[in-house]
Amino acid sequence: MKKLFVRSMLLILIICLCFSAIAIASPSDLDSYLAAIIDKHNMLISTTSEPERIILVGGSNLAFGIDSELIEEETNIKTINMGLHAGIGLNNILKDTEKYIQSGDIIIIVPEYEHFYDKNADGESALYEVAQFDKSFILNIKPTRIPLMIISIFQLKASMLILSSTQATNDLYLRDDFNKHGDVIGHINKPSPELSQAIKTRILVDSKYNTETIKNIMKYSAYANSKGARVYLTYPSLMNTSYLASRDKVHKVEYTLNKSEINIVGTPEEFVYNDNLFYDTRYHLNGEGRNIRTNDLIKVIKTEIIR
Repeated sequence: MKKLFVRSMLLILIICLCFSAIAIASPSDLDSYLAAIIDKHNMLISTTSEPERIILVGGSNLAFGIDSELIEEETNIKTINMGLHAGIGLNNILKDTEKYIQSGDIIIIVPEYEHFYDKNADGESALYEVAQFDKSFILNIKPTRIPLMIISIFQLKASMLILSSTQATNDLYLRDDFNKHGDVIGHINKPSPELSQAIKTRILVDSKYNTETIKNIMKYSAYANSKGARVYLTYPSLMNTSYLASRDKVHKVEYTLNKSEINIVGTPEEFVYNDNLFYDTRYHLNGEGRNIRTNDLIKVIKTEIIR
């Protein structure tokens, strides 16, 4: 009976892998937001001759909330923003950037708080979608999540067909909205949409702290150090209302990070901003907020990293 069950599970897994391979091999929308991973990888590849690079690693809090060109001007160090989508999962984001690390790199990890809770660091639907543009992400998908991956991919394909047939487009979440440094700039001069109270306050509700995230950051840091690079971690931009609603969870992250051997710079409160400085989520800053947050990060870089 046990052998039959194992064989059945293996058969299901093989079928799932076949379907996912077919789905991933099918044409993808190269204009989509997540296709920007191609350009971000090229930024890392094309700057290998730089003696030093500041590489920002995290989710969309970085994509929407940093002016990398200003950081580069203020530090005189080539700056690349690898931030894309928290749903890819911090563990997978770290594995993705790991292969590009070289001596002299200054890597600043800026994870979203969700990455420290539940299994969010393993990735959600965005992981399966970004695998359309870089097949190496497939290796990071855990077997137990393969069925979810297949559903996600086919949902993505269906939505692409609908958008194509209706000629509907989202003029913000597109590959072309990133600049040459990896920053989203399409939203800078646009008015911020009204956000519901639920979006502002429902953060980390009933979430369980995951100790594996810090362990994975420490492994990444050790590997980077062996390559002659330095790794630091700082905190994401966060809407004030969201911070007040999740203060205990945020401080839990801060407490455990400070007890670790990870190089921590800055504090959570340094990157908490008024609600009117945000664009369309509790992590995405608008143009004004982006400028303020960038200058705050520059202060941290100058005083704690490149003194």
